[in-house]
Amino acid sequence: MGLLDGLKKKNEDKQAEIQKNEEDYISLIRVYIQAFVAETFGISNINQMPDLRAFKVACKVPTQNGKLGLGERIEARKMLMANYGLSEDFFKTINRSITKNCKNLQQVNSFFVVFQGFVQDFVQLLTTHLGWKLQMPKYFDGMIRKVVVDGVKDLMEKNDWDKLDAAQTAARLRENVNRLGYTQSWMVEFIYPFIMIAKGATTVKQ
Repeated sequence: MGLLDGLKKKNEDKQAEIQKNEEDYISLIRVYIQAFVAETFGISNINQMPDLRAFKVACKVPTQNGKLGLGERIEARKMLMANYGLSEDFFKTINRSITKNCKNLQQVNSFFVVFQGFVQDFVQLLTTHLGWKLQMPKYFDGMIRKVVVDGVKDLMEKNDWDKLDAAQTAARLRENVNRLGYTQSWMVEFIYPFIMIAKGATTVKQ
């Protein structure tokens, strides 16, 4: 293998690792959500919660007090706070959102669909909107955070979009954010670790 091939392979490996770390972060948040839902609704069939099931097996989390979700929720929250700097208020907002939107199991399925749509639209629109501004190295974390704060504000308040698809995505995002009950500060706290992970960070301080 030549030098260029070696460098290409190294870069591909690094990008694969970053993508895995991004997926792990989002998956951990889904685990927390699924654990809270299981605990709240008394769900005992773990097969209904695929992310929770994978997390429970991989991390060997014991079931607490015979109730699925309790121990898993605590463990996921601990990992998210330690590795990504998420606050107690971050999780309280998630809890309120689920409680507000889910009165029965049928509404839980709708909630998961809305949340997944929120994540996809948010990540895609913010990274596209900020573009070159996100090319700063990770050690400029303070400047990156300010850029993210301004970007989130644009996504929620800007009306003069240059492209129709961006305007449509922004409208859909705002609708989902309103339904989920998220604030701009919560959105910043959610997306900032994702942005830093994309820059190669393995742990993030808010």
